[in-house]
Formats: sequence, structure tokens, C-alpha cells
Amino acid sequence: MKRILLAIAGVIVAVIAGLAIYYLRPPPEDELVAQFAVADFTEAAHPVGSTTLYVKNFEAPFDDWGARYGGDAYRELIEQIAASGEPRTTVTEIWYPAQTTEGFPQATYGDYFDGNPQLLQGLLNFFVEEQPDIDVEQLAAKLADLKRGSAIAAPAAAGSFPLVLFVHGLGGKRMDWNDAAQALAGRGYVVASMTMTSDGTLPPIFNDPNSRYAAAQDAEALANAYAIMSADVKVFPKFLEYLYGVEAANLSPAADFPDLSEASAPPGGADRMTEMMARLFQQRVEDVASIIAELRVLALDAAECEAQFAAQGLIGKPCGLLANRIDFEQIGISGHSLGSITTQVALRQLPELKAGLGLNNGIPQRWEPQSHGLAPAGTAKNIEKPMLFLHGTEDAFVYFVFQLLFGDWYETAGGDRGEIFPLPDELAPRTSEHSQPVVFAAYNRAVGAKMAVSVIDGNHDGIDSPTLTRFMVANDLSLPDESRRLPDNEGLLGAFPGPRFRVLGDAIDAQGQSFRLPTFIANYYLAAWFDWRLKGDAEARERLLNPPFAANVQVRQSGL
Repeated sequence: MKRILLAIAGVIVAVIAGLAIYYLRPPPEDELVAQFAVADFTEAAHPVGSTTLYVKNFEAPFDDWGARYGGDAYRELIEQIAASGEPRTTVTEIWYPAQTTEGFPQATYGDYFDGNPQLLQGLLNFFVEEQPDIDVEQLAAKLADLKRGSAIAAPAAAGSFPLVLFVHGLGGKRMDWNDAAQALAGRGYVVASMTMTSDGTLPPIFNDPNSRYAAAQDAEALANAYAIMSADVKVFPKFLEYLYGVEAANLSPAADFPDLSEASAPPGGADRMTEMMARLFQQRVEDVASIIAELRVLALDAAECEAQFAAQGLIGKPCGLLANRIDFEQIGISGHSLGSITTQVALRQLPELKAGLGLNNGIPQRWEPQSHGLAPAGTAKNIEKPMLFLHGTEDAFVYFVFQLLFGDWYETAGGDRGEIFPLPDELAPRTSEHSQPVVFAAYNRAVGAKMAVSVIDGNHDGIDSPTLTRFMVANDLSLPDESRRLPDNEGLLGAFPGPRFRVLGDAIDAQGQSFRLPTFIANYYLAAWFDWRLKGDAEARERLLNPPFAANVQVRQSGL
């Protein structure tokens, strides 16, 4: 078992760190050559503007989920923050079609951290751990200056645009969606991407001019608060405690994953673990709802917008910027990994959402808030709205969590995987045609128009940001784009890991341009799905059913 744990350690580290960066290098002679030109699918109709919001939910505690499941230092910090009267705050980036960007400052990656060098260095620390010759402070300064493709507070283009919300995975950040969000905004969408306070990484919450906690602290105390927040590893320590009785409070990206070969499953652990996840998704959906609510205010005329925020004692809101620019009748949501699960929960609970797209995860039934009596009245039993599931056939992280950690290893420790996965579909063996059983179980339960797309040889990195990827590669910071085949069986321990192979990555298009094929596939489906479901574009439906990369995907659909 130790051999297996070492083999998947890199996957765990990457997801906890919240950033999957893959090595971009000149393609080998046998590199995949696409029969289409990327430029034919990526032309933008608008320049793009962007702005940052600190979304307040005065009806919610700062982080109720973290107060239950965080580490000791984090829970102590939460008590201090609560005593200041700080409400739930979700740092959110907004992209939108701009009238012009001329004369407005170009956004940078430093803006994602409000120029805070501590947070910028925290992002890079994982990647430089084994490269001591790299000057983190200098590299952070370079990252702060890395240009994005949007202009800060540029005037919005005329019109009323559909809204799409992006939700990150475990340990993710709002910047993870940078390139995808910019592409959609250029196509005529308002886009919101958030960093969840519960389990996101490095949200610059205390840079908010309305932060009550920050107003009462000095710089040293705020730096200490950020350090505690970034060091508190989410979810995995509780997985190990509840399912294996293993204390792993100090689990970190740099730590060796514990050997579970002698562990014993505690009674009731599956119930405690699934309830924890249900509470996480319920809080995440509440945060999505609060962002929609704030955007409704920002879409009002400037005077009314300012009056509503003033009544809450809030300053610095960009009133007027998006006045009458958002079509709240057409709202979509998409997410990666835990964000995909959040998408599936939100579609059942939030009536204003019209369609969803999830990347690389389905929701186990026992993780649904209604399975633990946590969902509000009126929550739909199954997804009734249009939903597209997009996932990689060689997703080693999902395999590790659902097949091994919650399955084979858990039963070796004396647990019953049926307590985690009560549905036969969720327990189905993995095969080449059924590569993610939990995804297909969620697909089967959905009762509205639906589509499942399996990206052949794709991994868990269902969406990435080429802008940031190229920066990392240029500075010798990367993770290898090599993995091991997953077994087409029930996941017997001796079968994992399988032979090495190169995950789907770089390709050459018909014009000889190098590009990231999995990123292109994800962005292609995001645009086509929402163009059809939110804009009513009939041609987008045809793009969905006849993609230019048909040889790289397996598709099933119903009701389209």
C-alpha cells in the first residue's frame, strides 16, 4: 500500500495546493495534430473589463463550516473574527464585455491578491519547495506584474448580458478561471468567479475596505491571520480521522500521506464524513446565492445601488459599472471538481439558475445536503435543469478518492463502502466506457436535458489558465504531464498504478499553432453549452453535437 500512496502523492498535493500546472514543452514528433484551427473558435466580440468584489452576507457567520471542521488554530482565529462582527465575505472577480479598454489600467495577477506579497509568495511556495535556488520574493514580484487580458473598471458595453458563475475545486481560487472567464466575457457574458472562504486558498479578505476585523488589527496581526488561513488544510485530515481513525491535523502539501495499512475504521465514520461534505456544499451554495444577490444591486442605477449599500454601511462598491447590464433571467453555473458538485447542488436549490456544466466530478448521493436534512424546503430531488458533465477518462484524483480512499482501502480497514455509496451506479466497476462511476451515477439521476462528455486520456485538470501555465513554465516551475493508466476493473490494489502514459495535453492545430487541447475542449463546451442554453443559439447545439475534436471524446446525451 505504501507504494501506491507514494504513486498518488503528487496528485493529492496538486489538488490540495489548488493548482494543476502541466509542463508545456515543444511537442514531440508524435504529438497530436488537430484538424481544425483554434483561431476559428476563439474570436472575441468584445474587449473585456474586470473588477473585484468583496461580497458580504450579513445573515451568515464568517465561516460556519470552518468553525466545525478546521484545525485548532483556524477555529481560534474564526472566534476572533466572529467577535469583530465580520460577516461571511466571498472575494469575487467579475469580468464583463467592455465598450473600450483604452485608457484603463490592464489587470494583473497581482490584483488577485490586492498586491499583497505574502499571499503571492504563499501561492508559489509549493512549487519552489524542492527548488531552493529560486528567489520566491523576486518571483512573486514577477507574478504580480503578469498581465491579464482585461482592463480594470473599463466601461461596460451596451446591452444586457447573461451571467455565468464559476466555482473552484478544493483549495482553488477565483483566478483559476482567469482565461475561461475572459473568453466568455469576450463572447458577451458577465462572469463571476469566487474564492470560497470555507475551503478556498489565499482569499485577500482583509484587504476589503469594509472589513471590521481588519479595521481593528495591525499589519502583523493580519499577516498572522493570513498565515493561519493558508496553513489550514481542508477536508483530507477529516477524511482520515472519520474513516480511518488517523489523526492528521498537520497534513500539508509537503507532508507524506499517512500509511493506512494498519488503520481501523471507526464506527459512524461514514456518516460523519458525508455530513461534513454536505455541510460544505450547502455553505458553498449559500455563497453563490449571495453573489447573485450583490450583482442584482450592482445592476441597479448608480444612485439606487449606492443607497442600498450605504444602508448596509458599505463603501467602495462599483455602482454604475454594471447598471442594467445583466440579464438575470439567464444565469448559468459551472465548476471544477468540488465546484462541479457545488454546481449540481445549486441547480436544485437556486431557482434563478437555468443551466449548469460540471467538470471532473459527480456528486455522491450521500454528499447531497438533503441526505442530511440540511437543504432548504423546495430543493429538487434530482437535477431537473439542463446539465453537462465533462470529465477525463484518466482522472487519477477522483479514482484515488472514490475508488481507493472511500472504497478498497476503507473496506480493508473494516469499513463498508456501501455506507458512502448506497446507489448501485456509484459502486459500478470502472471500465473504459464507464470511466467515472460517480459521474455517470449523477448523470443517470439527472432528469432534465443532459449530456456527458468523457475526454479520452484527460485527467483531473479539466480547466487551466494558459496565461499562468506559461508563466510557471518560463520560470521553471511545473508538474510533469505524465501519469499512469487507471485499471479497467474494480480497483484491486495490485493493479494501480498502471503503465505510464502522457496525459492529453499539447497539440498542434491546422495552422501549426501549439495549444492546450484539454483546455480548448473545456472552453469549447462552456461556450457552446451556455450559448445554447442561455442565449438560445441553435447553432451552438450543433457545435455541441459535432465538435471538431470528436475523436478525443466519448459522448452520451438525453433530451437535447
